[in-house]
Amino acid sequence: MRRLNRCFLVLLLDPGQLHDRLSIVLSLLLATVAYKTYLSERIPVCNYLTFLDKYILACLLVMGLLALESAFVFMCSKRFGPSAAREQTEDAIGLGVFGAWMLCHLL
Repeated sequence: MRRLNRCFLVLLLDPGQLHDRLSIVLSLLLATVAYKTYLSERIPVCNYLTFLDKYILACLLVMGLLALESAFVFMCSKRFGPSAAREQTEDAIGLGVFGAWMLCHLL
């Protein structure tokens, strides 16, 4: 889903810009929920989760985790001060999560 790919852009922003990071994630989260609502009106009702339902729920979960990660990194940077090593670690973890998400799409 393209929305989630855009959501990973928050990892490129400075950890001190919590407002900007959360506004991106939460806007895309809201758009995904609206998309899920739109799809639920168009797709026939069934008693189980389809692959599309599972995929959208996974996207919502990853977006929520990115929002939590942004808040956690912001709190760490405020409490312990800015650190180049911490920012590099965040970038490496973010790149790993993004790579894993892209790898799931190839399989």
